[in-house]
Amino acid sequence: MMEKSSAFPPTNPRLAQVQACFANFFSIANLGDTNSAYRGKPIWTNYQTDDICQPVMKLLIEVPASRDAVLYFISNLIHENVHLHLSEQERKDASKSVDYSSLQRAVLRLLTNLNTFRVEYSDKKMSFSISLLKMLFELFSELFRKNCQRPFFTHQPPPPALFLSEFQQIQCVSELFALLDSTFASLMQIRPESAVFAFVSAHKSFFANFDWVAIHIAETFPSIVVHLVRVGAEEFCAHCNEMLNPAVRLNAAHVVQLQDEYSTRLRLFTEVFLYMERKRKLELRACFMSIKFLRTGDNWRELLFLIKLSLFSPTVTLPFMDELLPHIIQHPFLADRLHELAANPALSIAVSPTNFLQNFLRKMVENASTEHVFDLAKIVSTFL
Repeated sequence: MMEKSSAFPPTNPRLAQVQACFANFFSIANLGDTNSAYRGKPIWTNYQTDDICQPVMKLLIEVPASRDAVLYFISNLIHENVHLHLSEQERKDASKSVDYSSLQRAVLRLLTNLNTFRVEYSDKKMSFSISLLKMLFELFSELFRKNCQRPFFTHQPPPPALFLSEFQQIQCVSELFALLDSTFASLMQIRPESAVFAFVSAHKSFFANFDWVAIHIAETFPSIVVHLVRVGAEEFCAHCNEMLNPAVRLNAAHVVQLQDEYSTRLRLFTEVFLYMERKRKLELRACFMSIKFLRTGDNWRELLFLIKLSLFSPTVTLPFMDELLPHIIQHPFLADRLHELAANPALSIAVSPTNFLQNFLRKMVENASTEHVFDLAKIVSTFL
């Protein structure tokens, strides 16, 4: 009879190590979630910094499949850190303050280690950087949603710019923005389409909760304008094609719904462009002047999108109209494109009703030379 000890293979040392890794991580990660971080009793404040950081980083490095879980746990730590910081500011009785210094040190160390890991372990596809960027966008949006109604703010919800200004004063959020900036910058260099897609997708998912992040991105990365125009042009072309579908056009309620949804999508572009027009006008001008159709005239989608954007929010392009119009009017390639556009049925969707167009042109008169306004009127009138 075979001895019992020889009936089972010895434990694989690597497997035992991974199991221990998981056990240590989940012993602290399972104590709470995003919601519980904002309720009553603190969760992770009594843990030493090393007791939090070591199992987290060990699992991040050694078990790739666990990285989403690790990022989610770090998000929960940040939520508790922010909640305790704001509670301290809101509390009138200082004697009831909670000591969260160990938690804050753990959060700051983890953010630094995350950035180091991102740089050292990046592959050609930048897969971890993309996952990290998506997590950061979701985390920032959740921070706004969870905290915008707090008594910390006089006006609730606060304007995105005010929320951004106040939250940048919180040390862990400031470091979180530093991680966002380094991640976004590296992706804009190597995989710009992925960075912009993540940015646009986050706005689509989180709406107004994402506005304060959009303002920060516009301030920090003005070159994103060129990419946004390209993405916006592709989205608008897809929207027009959907609206031209006979089955869609027969359903009036569905048409209204699609128009409302697309108007919400346009808000991202107008918010970014208007913020840059107020704060970084020179950079916005340079970006507009570098848009592809102004140099080559071979992308009618971008021209059509800018026409739509200008009519949706005229102030976006008004400061640059005197410079934009000569390109549109005089560019030899664009003359043919304008005739093509005039015959495109999508323009019935692209251009707003005549009364709005008249208001738009009236505002143009106030801000651009009369000659250019008449030229624009001639162009746009062919679309109606």
